[in-house]
Amino acid sequence: EFKKKEALEVSKLVEKTVLVLPKETYGPYLAEYCSNNTPKALKDFLPKGIILVAVEGEIVVETVRLDFQKQKIFGMFVDPSFQGKGVGKKLLVAIEKRARQNGFKQVGLSSTIPAVRFYEKNGFQCINKNQVFGSITVSGPVVEMKKTLFSTKN
Repeated sequence: EFKKKEALEVSKLVEKTVLVLPKETYGPYLAEYCSNNTPKALKDFLPKGIILVAVEGEIVVETVRLDFQKQKIFGMFVDPSFQGKGVGKKLLVAIEKRARQNGFKQVGLSSTIPAVRFYEKNGFQCINKNQVFGSITVSGPVVEMKKTLFSTKN
């Protein structure tokens, strides 16, 4: 779970991660992604939901948030050097568990185009394409997705 002292490191992770997004599609929005993930913005989010992080040694390599009111997952960023190694799936499973513990029957998210396949492999279904994040985080081409959560005995 996120500790306030990790806010700067999480913010740097977001900056590092957005740099690998396709510039032709996301270029105009990269600064906005970063400005919505400053240490202050991360700390201000805490009363609204939870933030989870994955740490390798002393380094934050992934982060994800769950907004209780919107019942949405967002702010999932994985260090590019850790992508494809299973860390994303583990944190996604953990945040889904938290959603179930908070009574969510389903959870939504707004995915960047490059991440859609990852979410589909993990049970999310596309609702519609090329929506705008709007008030959730930032503008930009995204795919709205949702997943039905089944209760577990954990």
